[in-house]
Amino acid sequence: MPLELYTLNRNVDRLGILAEEMSDSILSYEDMNITLHLDYLQKKYNRTIKIYGDQGTIQWNWEDGFVTADIFGGKSEVIHADVELNEIYITELKEFLDRIKNHKFKGSLDFDEALKATKLLLAMYKSADQNIKIEKTVWDKW
Repeated sequence: MPLELYTLNRNVDRLGILAEEMSDSILSYEDMNITLHLDYLQKKYNRTIKIYGDQGTIQWNWEDGFVTADIFGGKSEVIHADVELNEIYITELKEFLDRIKNHKFKGSLDFDEALKATKLLLAMYKSADQNIKIEKTVWDKW
């Protein structure tokens, strides 16, 4: 869990929905910061993850399935993850339905992990709602 976080949400009413259309969060850990950007207004499909490390960067582009590793002072390597995008969703749905059919309700995340994720999400909403930084000591009490 992060030590602190800060979130800004925006709804500029272009989509006609009540939920935020854009969200930016900074999650601060002991040894790193993570930024999360969600934007439902962008016209071009864009899902990427970029990780910066002390030896280089790794970027995954969900749309084209390429993973690029750039090593500082070295070579770049590109790997194609041969995954059909819709197949991921179909596999998840099949697993969900199979669990219901076979009465296997325990998923891959246990209760404690679900509770952590819920507290993190609530802290992000509180930060955005009150325009404040939220420290871990706050959600530890929840």
